[in-house]
Amino acid sequence: MFTKYTILRLATLALLSIFLTGCASPARLIEVNNVPNEKWRITSVWVAETENKWHVSGRLNAPNIFGLPDGHILVSILTEDGAIIDQKIASYRRVIGNAGRPRRHQFGVALFFVDFESIPEDAEVGVEYIIETISETKKKPF
Repeated sequence: MFTKYTILRLATLALLSIFLTGCASPARLIEVNNVPNEKWRITSVWVAETENKWHVSGRLNAPNIFGLPDGHILVSILTEDGAIIDQKIASYRRVIGNAGRPRRHQFGVALFFVDFESIPEDAEVGVEYIIETISETKKKPF
């Protein structure tokens, strides 16, 4: 009926499931706001608890290799009724391959991260992509 290999495989799968369930931190609700008609979009956001802080990280993607526009990611911790508990700005950077040039097979990929001291269990994590216009950046006139 069951071979030793099948029993061993099921036991390993059960232990792995218990381990992953025990290590998982409580889930937080995540809301993503992208810029309309922008090629770069926030595609993934992760919230993870470490020993003494919360780490919010994510990924921007573009369908082709486009230049990253000047801007930043605004990460907010919100209460259930929308009040802001904490807010931080995260810079993003392009993924660079081992050869010192952008990874071509991943097309447009950029990563961002920021740390928070705490995130309440009933709070929502809001992530917003903000592009700076020329008037907002300090550029020299022509």
